[in-house]
Amino acid sequence: MSDPFSRIARRLIDESSYRQELAEVGAWLVTERYRPFVVEQHLRRMDYILGRLPPGEPAGVYSATELDAVFSLECSPVSRRCRFAATHRVYQRFLAARARLRMERSGDRFADLRQRYDQFLVDIRGLSLSSRQHHAQTVADFLKRALRPRQPLKTLTRADVERGQQRFNIYCSPCHSRIGDGNGMVVRRGYRQAASYHTEKLMKAPVGHFFDVITNGFGAMPSYASRVEPDDRWRIAAYIRVLQFSEAAPLDVVPAEMRGELDKTPETPKPTLAQGAAQ
Repeated sequence: MSDPFSRIARRLIDESSYRQELAEVGAWLVTERYRPFVVEQHLRRMDYILGRLPPGEPAGVYSATELDAVFSLECSPVSRRCRFAATHRVYQRFLAARARLRMERSGDRFADLRQRYDQFLVDIRGLSLSSRQHHAQTVADFLKRALRPRQPLKTLTRADVERGQQRFNIYCSPCHSRIGDGNGMVVRRGYRQAASYHTEKLMKAPVGHFFDVITNGFGAMPSYASRVEPDDRWRIAAYIRVLQFSEAAPLDVVPAEMRGELDKTPETPKPTLAQGAAQ
């Protein structure tokens, strides 16, 4: 009988201290028709995670809370968090399929909504149990993020504006550019022209306009609500105001000792040896 695993997946299983568990997870992934490369990546991450999980009671039985506590440690950088979040969902579905996921009573006020949504997936879309479990986990992840308690943002500090600059550079500058003139890199490469924040219309727009556009999208711009949290949307809006002021501010508001810097062309930093190696 041929080996269902790729050469790399087989080596990961054979060299692991958790060979039996990895083999079972791998076999389940294969039956779920995951591609060989994806199976290898999940097995690699599971081999790392299994060493951190507490012994299941009974053996191999875990609660969703226990899984959350272990997988949530892999939160930085963002790319690592996303990859481990995918493996988290896969392993939770695997445990549920094997009746090894301990259910907890949490007084879920959305239990009826979840049940009706699951019935919709059966009646309207005809999805299998495995696919419905994947949907259910995605919904649970969303509700946990959306409903978690947080401190409301009441005032803005310098740190908030700097955070807004960081988020702006990540999500907004590819289209709007780092100075907000609408000529970002993707626009220069042929994408639709983005709005300039320095037009009279947007200079007079209330700050809530930018929050609304980030949340709901506008024209060709999609919504960023799933990627930018509400407080960060306000921080980005505040930073846009800073950009607008910097482009329209009169010279006399610039401290005399700093005016000589205005005409200088910023130097492009030379890549370090470590950066070159990373590329």
